[in-house]
Amino acid sequence: MKAIALLANDLHITSSCIDDFNLNWDEMLEQCEANDVSSCVIGGDLFTNRSSQSLDVLMAVKRAIEKAQKNDITLFIALGNHDLLDQEATYGYPSLYSEYGNVVIIDNEPLIIPFGGIDSEMKLVVMRYWKEATTFPAKLEELRNKLKEMDFPESKCILYVHEGIAGGLGDFVAPGEIPNDMFKGFYRVLAAHYHFRKKIKGSNVEYIGSTRQKSHGEEGAQGYTLLFDDGTYSFIENQVNTRYITFQRKFDELNDKLLDEIRDYRDDDYRVRLILECTEAQAKTVDKQMLFDAGVTKYEALTEEAVQEKITDEDLSKKFDKQGIQDEYENYCDDKNISSKLGMKYLNMI
Repeated sequence: MKAIALLANDLHITSSCIDDFNLNWDEMLEQCEANDVSSCVIGGDLFTNRSSQSLDVLMAVKRAIEKAQKNDITLFIALGNHDLLDQEATYGYPSLYSEYGNVVIIDNEPLIIPFGGIDSEMKLVVMRYWKEATTFPAKLEELRNKLKEMDFPESKCILYVHEGIAGGLGDFVAPGEIPNDMFKGFYRVLAAHYHFRKKIKGSNVEYIGSTRQKSHGEEGAQGYTLLFDDGTYSFIENQVNTRYITFQRKFDELNDKLLDEIRDYRDDDYRVRLILECTEAQAKTVDKQMLFDAGVTKYEALTEEAVQEKITDEDLSKKFDKQGIQDEYENYCDDKNISSKLGMKYLNMI
């Protein structure tokens, strides 16, 4: 069994996280070297801001690609939704680097990579992002027809996509998501786009997570996926970037045992958020300095009496339809470099 490729997606570089991106990228290249891998497949969303890129971001990516080139690493870069100004366009921001000899851009056509050489039975098939409810089904059908013409059975193909797939956010179907049974027949579907690792129950689809945590909204192990020539794969956890964890506890659970647990995570360089379920009266008695001394970096009191700002449907409809609200919220999260996952989940319920 030999490692043939390192999969990495949702790196999401912005001006505010170039140092984190560089650490992430360097670790990715180190893992390629440690596992004797010369191919790195980036499954979409190398960038974050869809509307434009600043010069410092473009130069950081340029230097990163040149570093991979010096290390003899070939980069297969699929376009993600955040890499595209126009979600249906042929070219995205990564296309600017297509002239580098070690860069292959995956845009209109999927890329089929044989495992361990041209005669290998197993194939890795990589697709770029397409709009889930409109374009993707036809593109998937085109891929199936192409595999038939090439006499490549789907059962011998691992499909790597950047899409929103039903079940990826939980036990419900968000509007516009791709039904997970659409992928029946493939050996396995590895998915990017949602920033956490999750196997969708009752399907062959697995989200492999982003390459690093970017906030408390992206908790859980993140990192890279190492693909082997027999079709198996393993997870490599990111160790170089800041890691986040949230404790949500009731007021009567605020004790020495909890503080010791928080200290353990602090000593492992985690940023710890504590959400305390309590009344307003109880919240006033909490010794915040004690929490911060223990290692809490963000504290929230979740009180029953908390008043939520109410916005009526009428107010919203004056400016936005549902899609407009979602786009505006996602753009806001992009600008702040925070996860839109939880908010989008609730917006999809409107």
